Amino acid sequence: MVGAHLHERGHRHIGIVGGHPWASTALDRAGGCRGYLAERNVHLPDTHLLHYGFDVAAGRRAAEALLGLTPRPTAAPTWHATCPSH
Repeated sequence: MVGAHLHERGHRHIGIVGGHPWASTALDRAGGCRGYLAERNVHLPDTHLLHYGFDVAAGRRAAEALLGLTPRPTAAPTWHATCPSH
């Protein structure tokens, strides 16, 4: 759903803050988003899929990392109760 939402609004440079790399919910959500975008010829590079953890400090580190990427993402979904997307 988030992939569709962002794509429909014109985002083509997307970053994902996915929590821990071993968390199945984060992996499933990121995979779904990537799959949706790939079907629409929008490439989400591995460098734009970040796994920093689920706490606020990890979210801050991930946001700082996203801002340093080229191309800089115009949108970055997150998946956790302490992250701003909820």
